[in-house]
Amino acid sequence: MEIALRCKDKAPKANYKCQLCNDTGIEQIEQINSAPIMRICKCQKSEIIKEQWINAGFNIMAADKSFSNFKIDNNATHRMKKVAIDYVKDFECIQFENNNSIAFLGQPGSGKTHICMAICLELIKKDIYPKYFPYREEIINLKQNILNETEYQEKLNKYKKCTILFIDDLFKGGANSSDIRIMFEILNYRYLNRLPVIISSEMLSSKLIETDEAIGSRIIEMCKDRTLDLYGSELNRRLAIK
Repeated sequence: MEIALRCKDKAPKANYKCQLCNDTGIEQIEQINSAPIMRICKCQKSEIIKEQWINAGFNIMAADKSFSNFKIDNNATHRMKKVAIDYVKDFECIQFENNNSIAFLGQPGSGKTHICMAICLELIKKDIYPKYFPYREEIINLKQNILNETEYQEKLNKYKKCTILFIDDLFKGGANSSDIRIMFEILNYRYLNRLPVIISSEMLSSKLIETDEAIGSRIIEMCKDRTLDLYGSELNRRLAIK
């Protein structure tokens, strides 16, 4: 009998991807008075996060931009990661304060978008849902709808009123008066209503102010103590010798 039990223990498991739920998505965690207690299996959490990521406007291919694979190879990237992790950790306590935002500015190729996306992914895990605003694409999209007041305001409000907004590559390629007007409308609303932003831009803080003082000064105030100016071609990982 003992030999039989040992053989049974060594029997191969069914060919399921997840041995906890047998690929059903639901696992039993305990049983009380013959009634099973069920919960969503751990294997489903990543799929839920991916769906939430897409709903927030992110390309699913960006979902690998995490803190864990953000490369630390100099003092600047060490500082970027620390500030970003602290921001996520403190977010629920600071989200209604005047300076509840964060900005990574300057050197192309330094990992600004990666670290911002890592912040967004961690916030989504906390059921806090950032909205993604890829600057070049969305500014063109908004201007194409500007003559249709109803549709324009509907699209604009999506970015003005969301819980947290990630503006990626702000003023990439420069900014004309129309671009500045649209961005001021979004950022001023968020500034007045204490709605946080996450910003990446190839412009340093001084250049943002030079481009438009009203926008630049608001960003710096909203991101007080969390505005990182990055400069130096040695930070551009795209130019690194492989």
